[in-house]
Amino acid sequence: MKFLIIGASSGLGRSLSEALAASGHDLVLVASDERDLSVQCADLSLRYHGMIVPVACHIDPRNQWLDAFKDRMSMMTDLDGIFFPLGWSSDRDSVALDSEHVDALVESNFSAIVKIVSLFLNHFLARGRGSIVGFGSVASLRGRSNNVVYAAAKRALSSYFESLRHALANTQIRVQFYQLGYVDTPRNFGKRFLFPQGDPKIAAKRVMKNLHRDFGRVFFPRFWFIIQYVVRWLPWRIFKRLNF
Repeated sequence: MKFLIIGASSGLGRSLSEALAASGHDLVLVASDERDLSVQCADLSLRYHGMIVPVACHIDPRNQWLDAFKDRMSMMTDLDGIFFPLGWSSDRDSVALDSEHVDALVESNFSAIVKIVSLFLNHFLARGRGSIVGFGSVASLRGRSNNVVYAAAKRALSSYFESLRHALANTQIRVQFYQLGYVDTPRNFGKRFLFPQGDPKIAAKRVMKNLHRDFGRVFFPRFWFIIQYVVRWLPWRIFKRLNF
């Protein structure tokens, strides 16, 4: 089988690439850092038997990234699924964020994913099968005073995947959505969090195990399934004091 991974070079994306390649699947890996991506693909190609294709693409609303992406992907007519371990956050993200950062956060965490799904959806419909797997964040559970636009974009993404699943309910196209808690990535190195971080390798194994299951949304790590109820229903006078 052949899978496309958007955001493949770090964190969960890298772990997914490793797990899928180890299982013998062909991969198309998309990331912004061309040099790092080339090294990653060369390594996977040497260690495993599948075909690993790198596609360098920097998702930025200031450039014509989608046109370049379409050109590179025009010959990919045999994909079996797409994974979107894609996301970007900024330490400057607050309620008074400048427009350039707003555009970049919305594009990276929501708009780009919608555009790419739209690009391949007819392909999956024509084949009569496929998998579309998105990744959100527990940051979107309730409004917050930091990571404001990031959280809003991830909440929009959750709604979009719910709509996508509803629209494709009578097809053989699986639409899955993972609501991620804190995940142990280089970006989070040295940071202290209220709750434990999940291992991206364990997350990747879980995604692969669930690939052919029909479900809408699950939480990773699993304990967030309970925590999310607490967060959603905390009285405002308590919730406003939290920083998670």
